[in-house]
Amino acid sequence: MLVFTPSRPRLHWLNLNAWLIFELCDGKTEEQLRQAYLAAVSRKLSPDEAWSQLQAGLAQLERIDVVRKSEAKEVYT
Repeated sequence: MLVFTPSRPRLHWLNLNAWLIFELCDGKTEEQLRQAYLAAVSRKLSPDEAWSQLQAGLAQLERIDVVRKSEAKEVYT
C-alpha cells in the first residue's frame, strides 16, 4: 500500500504489518489499538510479541508522519 504524506511531500510503501497498524489508527486509544492489533495477529504472535511489533510499527509510522498521537485525546489518527 502506498501512502502520501502532505506535510513532507513523499510517497511511502507500507508492508502488510505497517498497513494493518495504519488501518487500525482511526481514533483508537493506545489500549484499544493494542487490543485490536492483538486480535488481528493472535494466531501467529504471543501478546508480548504483538505489543513489541505494534510499538515498533507505530514508532516508524509516526517517524514518517503517517500517523500521529493526539496528546489532547490520547488517540492515534
